[in-house]
Amino acid sequence: MKITIIEAPAAFICRDAYWNQLAEYLDTQASDVLVLNELPFGPWVSSRENYHEIDFEQSMRLHKEALESFDELGVETVVGSLPFLVNGKGINRSFVWRREYASLEFVHDKQFIPSHKGYHEARWFQPGSTKFGVSTIGEFRCAFLICTDVMFNEWARFYGRCGVDIIFVPRATNITTIDRWKSALSMAAIVSGAYVASSNRSGANDAGGSFGGSGMLFSPRGELVAETSHDEPMLSVSVDLSATRKAKEDYPCNVPDLVSQTFFQQFIQKEKNYDDT
Repeated sequence: MKITIIEAPAAFICRDAYWNQLAEYLDTQASDVLVLNELPFGPWVSSRENYHEIDFEQSMRLHKEALESFDELGVETVVGSLPFLVNGKGINRSFVWRREYASLEFVHDKQFIPSHKGYHEARWFQPGSTKFGVSTIGEFRCAFLICTDVMFNEWARFYGRCGVDIIFVPRATNITTIDRWKSALSMAAIVSGAYVASSNRSGANDAGGSFGGSGMLFSPRGELVAETSHDEPMLSVSVDLSATRKAKEDYPCNVPDLVSQTFFQQFIQKEKNYDDT
């Protein structure tokens, strides 16, 4: 399977110059999966300290417009995260879009919500459904850790125990913290024995500072396989199912758990069980 990672402009919207560039790039790659960054379309609403309903609704509208145009992109599957309103509260929810069905599967809600300058997410979002779901793309089992979620390795290890082959990590992270995120993404791959594919925003944050770009893909051994840059904002890499299966048989994935795997099964939930949207 071939995966495309990107670093997208901070104000990426449907049919802008970057969208057109991305569509042209995908037409040349025969890629199977496009990994978008966290809440990719429009401004980063959490840069503002206080919640504004009109801004949240605009963000949802921009994402809806893009979703309805995914068939313009030369790829069979698109993954990322979207803003939702559930009972008046914001949810950052991961999705899998498949051309074959022209529909969305919702897999996981962001659980770990930061609150600091430029990232006042706790004012805009709540954790949502406390489930760490597993989906399938072709022969690959896949799952999500949305941005800060990946800092907590127990969930990457949990996904590895579930037989996950790819963990998607949509990000919106600062340029000053790239090394920290490389460490987190690499460790997620190591403890799960899965590929980790992550895309990010780039350019100015409305609250000051800059998003860091650097979409990255790590092997199941934690090795950095590909990293985007300003000069190469889109990269496509083929991944090998056998590599994930072999990594899970080796150290450290083969070290026994402290608690029964049955304990973790309660956190698996499929898209069909989302009844709050």
